[in-house]
Amino acid sequence: LVIRHNGGAQAGHTVDLYDKSLVFHQLSSGSFRFADTFWADTFLPDFFKLPDEINAFEQIHNYKPKIFSSAKCRCITVDDVLMNMAIETARGENRHGSCGMGINEAKERSKHSEFILSPKTIKSISAEALANELKRIRSEFLPMRLKKYQLSLEHMGEYGELLNNDKVLNNAAEVMSKAAENIEIAEESFVSNYDEIVFEGAQGLLL
Repeated sequence: LVIRHNGGAQAGHTVDLYDKSLVFHQLSSGSFRFADTFWADTFLPDFFKLPDEINAFEQIHNYKPKIFSSAKCRCITVDDVLMNMAIETARGENRHGSCGMGINEAKERSKHSEFILSPKTIKSISAEALANELKRIRSEFLPMRLKKYQLSLEHMGEYGELLNNDKVLNNAAEVMSKAAENIEIAEESFVSNYDEIVFEGAQGLLL
């Protein structure tokens, strides 16, 4: 079992074998060796990006990896990503060098219990209900972030347009709901079922 325990889809861990190669983002870097993946509660999964990685892995390995997740993970939304990129762009020459994957936005949003989006929630509701939840978060939380950074949707160009478009959330909800079918919620105590456990951090140097 490989435990992904920090960061999220911004990780890019390239595994090169003699006959195959893949950049791992949310699947564990042990997947080629048939190791299962577990997202600890400190990992921030992006269900919208997950299908592309799973499909790429299956095309190479002809095998669907097992992914388990803590029910307490804080999931990233498409609005987190859009706001992340919009804020970074607005900084101009004072950019922080953010990866633009919504990590910090998801963390900030999750400081408010009413705005946390967990894997358990995504798996337990329909795509339509998820879209409504994403819209609720957008309508109640987004104004807080815009005010903090003194931004307005009207002056944010393409990012503003996307953050004001319900179709973006409807599409995201469909993809996220489908992706959730690949995830099994597990208590953290389930790791005791494994003889060998590897912790894979976000940096992945010399894995």
